[in-house]
Amino acid sequence: MDFETLYRQQKGGVFQLALRLLRNPEKAMDAAQETFVKAFKAKDSFRGESKPSTWLYRIAYNTCLAYGDGKRALPQSLDSAELFDAEQAEPDGAALREELRSQVARALARLPEDDRRLLCLQMEQDLYYEDIAHILDCPVEAVRMRVCRARRRLKEILSPMLEKKEGGNGLQRN
Repeated sequence: MDFETLYRQQKGGVFQLALRLLRNPEKAMDAAQETFVKAFKAKDSFRGESKPSTWLYRIAYNTCLAYGDGKRALPQSLDSAELFDAEQAEPDGAALREELRSQVARALARLPEDDRRLLCLQMEQDLYYEDIAHILDCPVEAVRMRVCRARRRLKEILSPMLEKKEGGNGLQRN
């Protein structure tokens, strides 16, 4: 494995993951740096059972879990594009999309921490179930089930929020 190439290709993604999990730019930078130090020290132990990027994300994820003050794994936000079709927005769609992002952020804050982490990996980092399974060290089917459950919980929290908004500003749900 060419560690220098891995670093160049993944430094932005590792920092973004750390930022989403830690919600603090300074802690995220420290955690990202620590991730690469750990990975460099362990590079000879990489067995090729997963992609190098997945291996690196697992180190980053575990570093972030061990980093901070106990409120360390809360994604900042998730892109609401998967949840709602932006083309349905009114002409002043930017304001509605911002309101939607705010609603999603509030809903995420109400989710259990494990659900937030999982949705961060799946939606924000756009990782495949297999990659998440390797990062979390659990079966792929367990990841599928947990993602489905987390999305259902998010939808349950969002539904009442959106129903209140529909009457006044034309926000539509799929």
